[in-house]
Amino acid sequence: MRYLLSCVVILVGLSTALSANEDLTDPITLMNNCERIASGRLGMPIEDVRVELQTARVDGSIPVNGEVLGYEGGELTFQCNFDAKGMPENFWNSKDIVGCPADISEADRWLFPRC
Repeated sequence: MRYLLSCVVILVGLSTALSANEDLTDPITLMNNCERIASGRLGMPIEDVRVELQTARVDGSIPVNGEVLGYEGGELTFQCNFDAKGMPENFWNSKDIVGCPADISEADRWLFPRC
């Protein structure tokens, strides 16, 4: 329940913080939004979050990869995914991934830093 509430708060905060005229697919906007999402979801200071915009996929979705600097549990990487209009779709982080799959494509290699 707490997890769901924090997700709702983050999404509501993002939607109210963005003006109607702002281009949500602007690279700086996408990276700033990903920093906010990661900071909130991971409970880390935004100053410790670093992000990098990736090339848009063929379906138009836009990934933003990132890492948390100085994470006590070791390396912590994440990815924010935005739809073609710049709205958040999902969020993944390396803490949530357990085990190593048999076949890891190069595109998904960042999801499994210990494999």
